Amino acid sequence: MSLLMLAMYHLIGQGKIVPEDPTLSTRIYEDYLVDKYQPKETRIKLKPIKEDQQAFGKLFEEEEREYIPGSNLTTNYRYFYERIQKEELTPDQLFQAIRSLEIIHIKLDQEDNPQLIFESLNSTGLDLSEGDKTRNYILMGLPAKKQEEYYEKYWNKIEQSTNYQVDLFARDYLSVKQQATPALNKIYRTFKTYVEERDMEMESLLADLLFYARLYRILLTGEFSDKRLRVCIFRLNRLETTITRPFFLEALRLYQKGRFAQTIWYLYFW
Repeated sequence: MSLLMLAMYHLIGQGKIVPEDPTLSTRIYEDYLVDKYQPKETRIKLKPIKEDQQAFGKLFEEEEREYIPGSNLTTNYRYFYERIQKEELTPDQLFQAIRSLEIIHIKLDQEDNPQLIFESLNSTGLDLSEGDKTRNYILMGLPAKKQEEYYEKYWNKIEQSTNYQVDLFARDYLSVKQQATPALNKIYRTFKTYVEERDMEMESLLADLLFYARLYRILLTGEFSDKRLRVCIFRLNRLETTITRPFFLEALRLYQKGRFAQTIWYLYFW
C-alpha cells in the first residue's frame, strides 16, 4: 500500500494524474507515508527489513536515477507508477478504495503469549515460510529494543550469510544438533521444540545460529582460503548435493576449532 500511495503522490506532483480533491497529494504524504514531526532520517512510517530500507528510501526521491534497480521494491513501485497512469480508476477512487481496507490491531496484556496468538492468526491465511516463523518465534517475545538489537546483531547477518535460505539452513542446523532431519513443513515446529526442551537463552541461540550461518555461507559460495577446497565445494554445488551440508557444516566447525588437521579435511571433501 505504501508503494501504491507513493506512486500516486509522485504522479500527482508531476501533473500526470489530476485528482478532484486538491489536497489529496498532501493527505497521502502526511497522513500515510511520513510522520512530519520526526527527524528526516526516521520520518518514513514504513520500516522494511534492513536490506530494503535503502531502496524504499530512494523511492521518495524525485530523481528516478537515484532508485536502486535491482530491488523488488523498485520493480513493484514502477509497476504501480505505470498502471495508475492507465486511469482504470481515478486517483480519488483509488484512494477511497485504500481507505476502505480494515486493519486489525490486537493489544496484548503482560501475561499474553504473543507467539501463540501469532500462530493462531497465521493459521487462518497464507502460511509464512518456515524461516519467517522461526524468526518471529525467536524475536517476538523480546522487548522492542531487544528485537531491534538482535535483528541487527544476529538475524540480518544470518539471512545474508544463508542467502536468505533460512528455511534450508535451519533444517541443516537441526540435523547437526539432533542427528535427525526434519521434514520441510515441520522445520519451525521442530526448531521450537528443540529450543524449549533445552530452555535456551535467545541471545546464545542467535550467536550459535550466526556461527553456523557463516559456515553455511562457505558451503554456498565456496569462499575459502584454499583453492582445492573451493573447487571441491563448487563441484558439490554443481551436483546439488545439499543432503551433505549438515555433515560438512560439522566438518567445517571441527576444522575451524583445530580439532583435526587440514589433510583430514581434504579427505572429507574428496
